[in-house]
Amino acid sequence: MFLLFSIAMSHPRNVLLLCICLTCALLVVSCSKSDAPVSDKDGNDLPGHISGMGPSTEALQGQLFHFSAGVAIDGGIKGVSALESQGDYCQVIGSGSFVLISMELVNNTGKDTLLVLPAGLSFASQSLEDQNGLLIQDVPVYLAKNTSCKVLLYTYCLNEHRHASSDESRYDFGPVCNAAPIKELIQLLADKKVNLAPGEKASLDGAMGDIQLWIWQITDGEGLTASDKQRISVLENK
Repeated sequence: MFLLFSIAMSHPRNVLLLCICLTCALLVVSCSKSDAPVSDKDGNDLPGHISGMGPSTEALQGQLFHFSAGVAIDGGIKGVSALESQGDYCQVIGSGSFVLISMELVNNTGKDTLLVLPAGLSFASQSLEDQNGLLIQDVPVYLAKNTSCKVLLYTYCLNEHRHASSDESRYDFGPVCNAAPIKELIQLLADKKVNLAPGEKASLDGAMGDIQLWIWQITDGEGLTASDKQRISVLENK
């Protein structure tokens, strides 16, 4: 390159040729990056290129989530520090790490109600500094009639390089994720013991930590490997 530059400078007519060569080289590099596929032949998002997940700052995509009629949230959807999850909760539910959600659920139906938060339901952070959350299995919430219940919901992180939830974090219900790599993981885990049992404390040791790493491989990496799927197959069944 230095020799080419010297020749061009000694022959001014060649300066234009040098510029053209440099421009072509930059275009080749640029095109090689931008041409990387972000979806498969069927239009499904590929790992590392899913809207709202990993490095993406776009909105989460999927089916709209409709809250049960007669059930409301008092005070919005709040984050909880992953380092300080103690509190006066009537139920501690879900599974996951880094994105903890607190909701005061009010049952106005006049009858006992079973609210099911579906697998794939996402929680969209109101700040791009904080991680979005995801439920990897259905989570039932039992609500007695005409009462309120403050729940602590554990969810999985969808953005490895953002901040974990804190007491200042605020969330909205996101869609039920329809990205093929996430749906595949949900299906693989459907019959496995994932959600916290009553009284069980969350721990990153074991399945919960493994699931978070698998999710990050989908959201921030290149997806599940054959070895990952083999490890999922031997997890404890429900």
